[in-house]
Amino acid sequence: MGGFGALKYAGQHGDTFFAVGSFSGAVNLQYEPFQDTISNSMWVFCAAVGDTGLADPAYRVTFPPSPPEDEETLRLLNLFGPPDTSGNWPTHDPSAMVSKYAGIKLALYSGRSLNPFDGGESDIAAMNDPLHTKLKNADVPHRYCSGFGTHSFAYWRNDLVDFLDFAEGKSQCNVSPCRCTENSGWTVQP
Repeated sequence: MGGFGALKYAGQHGDTFFAVGSFSGAVNLQYEPFQDTISNSMWVFCAAVGDTGLADPAYRVTFPPSPPEDEETLRLLNLFGPPDTSGNWPTHDPSAMVSKYAGIKLALYSGRSLNPFDGGESDIAAMNDPLHTKLKNADVPHRYCSGFGTHSFAYWRNDLVDFLDFAEGKSQCNVSPCRCTENSGWTVQP
């Protein structure tokens, strides 16, 4: 969850970051499919990197004999607190930290796919589109590049090249729609 982490840390520590790019980042803790991903990651991997917790139940964060929905709720509560303003959610949720990005060069990259087995990229677009709208409505300068693509390094490599050019001030566009990466058909979203 690197895109989420990049935006979370930049929002929390805006005075430390000059630029931030989110490549296929999950950007809304209130989005239920993202909550599933977080919960499943905590169940299988807990805080480990790799599959350390997959075979050993001692590594799993479970709350037996709870139903799966209750376990998900408990995992999210343990990680972020209550999902309202009394908890920590707003301090971790990029979609709740829009104003925090005002002084940072911000770029979002999101593929779009109708294939349900695309690694979740259709859910990523469903979160990034509203964040883009919130940023526009709050007059927070940013770049949002999107087009057909999947949740994979084949797309992220091109996104990274575009982001580095953007962060260095080299990105310019004199045509409409403005192409933003070498990913075929990707454009800067207005």
